[in-house]
Amino acid sequence: MASNPAASILSQARIAGPFSLVIPPTTYCPGSDVEGEVLLTFPKVQEEKIDEVVVALLGNLKASVVVSHGNQRRSISERQELVSLRTSLWKRGSAYPPPGSHVLRLPFRFRLPSDPKLLPSIPSNAGSESASIKYYVEVIAHRPTVLFGAEDKTMRRQLTVVSRGDPGLCASIRSLRGLSAEGGPTWKTVHKEKKMRRGIWGEYSTARVERAQQSNDISPGPLAQLLIPNQHGILPTCIDIPLLVTVKTTTARLSRAKAHKHPEGQGKPVRVFPAIDFDTNDRRFVSLQQAFTVRVRGHTRQHTNEIALAYIKPEDILPSESAYYKHWQADTAAGDRPGEEMGRWVQQWTLQRSVKLQRFPPTFECDFVDCAYVMSVRVPFPGLGNDIEVSTRISLDSGIDHAMPQKNGRATRRVPSATTLTEASGPSASGLGTDVPVPLAEEPQSANPPVRPPTYFDAVYRDGRVVGEGD
Repeated sequence: MASNPAASILSQARIAGPFSLVIPPTTYCPGSDVEGEVLLTFPKVQEEKIDEVVVALLGNLKASVVVSHGNQRRSISERQELVSLRTSLWKRGSAYPPPGSHVLRLPFRFRLPSDPKLLPSIPSNAGSESASIKYYVEVIAHRPTVLFGAEDKTMRRQLTVVSRGDPGLCASIRSLRGLSAEGGPTWKTVHKEKKMRRGIWGEYSTARVERAQQSNDISPGPLAQLLIPNQHGILPTCIDIPLLVTVKTTTARLSRAKAHKHPEGQGKPVRVFPAIDFDTNDRRFVSLQQAFTVRVRGHTRQHTNEIALAYIKPEDILPSESAYYKHWQADTAAGDRPGEEMGRWVQQWTLQRSVKLQRFPPTFECDFVDCAYVMSVRVPFPGLGNDIEVSTRISLDSGIDHAMPQKNGRATRRVPSATTLTEASGPSASGLGTDVPVPLAEEPQSANPPVRPPTYFDAVYRDGRVVGEGD
């Protein structure tokens, strides 16, 4: 093989046994080449009596649900093979290390199926009801079967595979950076309006939150904008997503004399009720609901989860004159006291945040598993039950159409804030496109699993069995 993908990280490889597996940290997509090296250490290979070294690229899906029959509960599963490729790299006596070295380097290359609908990697859930989609390179060192206790030695390296995406989505997001507080003329607006009052007997004020997604409809005054590059609500996971959220509030009707008692906000934020509560203890601002629906033999289960992506803070207000304003809106009507001007204070804030979606698998659906997402913006206000939340369905796209090197060897593991499991209304129910969220865990022993596997899995070396056997 002409190229040597493991050369740059060979110096970091640690060979604990007779062989080691080295694969550069990479995110793969359909049609990508999976390249790496198996390193054989001599004379350990002879001491362990290894006859042959075989390398394989494997991928499989497993879905499980628990069903009840009277007082008995049992787990039923479905498995699907996604890819299975094997090749022999070395046989005893066929090759030895070069002079002056004890390590024989055996490069390999596999090509993932080019099917654009190839499913993305998903780790298994912590419970007995789960779904997992795993891809890995496996190295098997065969030893003579005539030797007592001479079991084969196996090593695995799990891979990160995503479905093929549209790189143009990332370019579209980059081109929209640096927008003004008004956003753009082609954003679709999702809004929510709520009446609220300071106390039980107070008069009602109004707060309005709008979240915009791109579309072809022109809105004269968008109030909250979620930057989405097309009218279908598709977000790439390969780039940070900037959000614009505009909040507009209107006070209860009051006289001009009472209005003058409110601070004018000289040099500091105005606190005319209702105003955004930046001092709240619960500062969740943007969250993502992830929903996996698992189907096995006519039984459907939904795994739900909500993950906080960003927290609100005063620094999120855009540094421009249009980012915050307050004005008096006259509202004098018949029956008002003569000579007394009535009206309302109107306030508006424009906030900007960016969120990272790299750790989530793209949206997908297949016979056994669906993955869907809902993004929510929550704006806190003083008073019980006054917070406003507006949500919209989105689709995640990998944003890549070829293998991409990973910047870091490991991805940060994030623990979701809450997880629930619900049974669908019927055997044909589907979580795709519903408002029910979900993640799946990587490690069975974790009570609160991470939402996706690390981008790079360390090889684990054990005698006599395969790591993750039974998954």
